[in-house]
Amino acid sequence: MSVIRHLMNQEKEDAEVRSECSSVTSSVRLTDDDAKKYTDALDKGMLRVETLPVEDCVLANSKGRNYPLNTAPDLETMSKPPMPKDEQERITAIEKGGFSKITDTDELDLICELVAREMKCSTGLVTLINEDEQHVLASNVPPFRQLHMPRDQSFCQHTIMNDEPLLVPNPESDIRFQNLPALHAHDLRFYLGFPLKDENDQVVGSVCCIDNTSREVTASQYSAMKKLAETASKVVQIKGKQATHMSDPTTKDS
Repeated sequence: MSVIRHLMNQEKEDAEVRSECSSVTSSVRLTDDDAKKYTDALDKGMLRVETLPVEDCVLANSKGRNYPLNTAPDLETMSKPPMPKDEQERITAIEKGGFSKITDTDELDLICELVAREMKCSTGLVTLINEDEQHVLASNVPPFRQLHMPRDQSFCQHTIMNDEPLLVPNPESDIRFQNLPALHAHDLRFYLGFPLKDENDQVVGSVCCIDNTSREVTASQYSAMKKLAETASKVVQIKGKQATHMSDPTTKDS
């Protein structure tokens, strides 16, 4: 949990610099390795974020889809995934960042737990969208961790098409998702995904949640999800560098 500790301490330092108060009445110190205490510390330190004004809670689909669909010829065939204009840059960013090499995901699993809890959803995920597949880096649901599935069968293939989060309150009624195997296998009725980004703000995947019940998203939940997605992005950036370093034969003994 050293990465989370580092990020949390950085958050605390930044908050102290911005604050005009000379003392903090209740501080959070991350010194215990117990997962529950980390969760509590994250909850107190990160999810108590300032709620954004409603007008700043922008969604990618608030004004309709801004990209064409590759419609399948029949209902039994999956549509080809949409491609961002910067697709090659995206794939290069994933490879250069070493994100697909990440296997130590304790911090990311914890963030997924907070995502699920904040949104009152069953499942939180951190995903990468590679050239042909979706790679689930982390989840609060163990069977989903390190799961690989075809890109064209994922919700997140559409999240990476914009810099803003994607809300799908009724996927069964959306032409983009109504034929997804996962939709029917798990009876999904809700999806919310925020972009996962590299250090250059390149969208490489998603921090998302899914559930069997549709719901509205409050400004407070939007703000918390935005914060969690930003933190997950930082964790992935750091973990990617660590994984790249460990896999480089010239640095193994350094």
